[in-house]
Amino acid sequence: MSQSVAANGHVRVGRLCPSAPETLAYVRELYATYARIRPKFIYIDDDVSMCACFCARCRAEFARRFPAARCGDVPSGPDWIEFCNDRTDAVYGAAEAGAHGVDPSIELGVMFCSSGDNGLDAARWARTLRAHGKGGTVRWRPGG
Repeated sequence: MSQSVAANGHVRVGRLCPSAPETLAYVRELYATYARIRPKFIYIDDDVSMCACFCARCRAEFARRFPAARCGDVPSGPDWIEFCNDRTDAVYGAAEAGAHGVDPSIELGVMFCSSGDNGLDAARWARTLRAHGKGGTVRWRPGG
């Protein structure tokens, strides 16, 4: 599995690269496994809420999508936030596909440690988390 890399280049042990196809496949299967025990709802941990990874794959994908971004050695700014929001949405989409592929009635939720106008795209993530479900509520609760 591809590990996430911090801005300083250190590997983040225990965190996976959100751009890696094997990470998304793992998340899909993990949430399908959770769904097989038939809970009423599943919360996604707040550690997913900003998928910032600075590995070579993520940096190359960022440069391809935002060629005009001037980010120096470490990507940052509004384009980087959008890129990270997209990565987070992909992880949430994999969790949703796994859980709702087993049982569309399961409500999904996020433990969220951020609030306010911080650039995180919670409205889009809510749409993603209910995509194939039965239109139920997306749950939000404080994380931390």
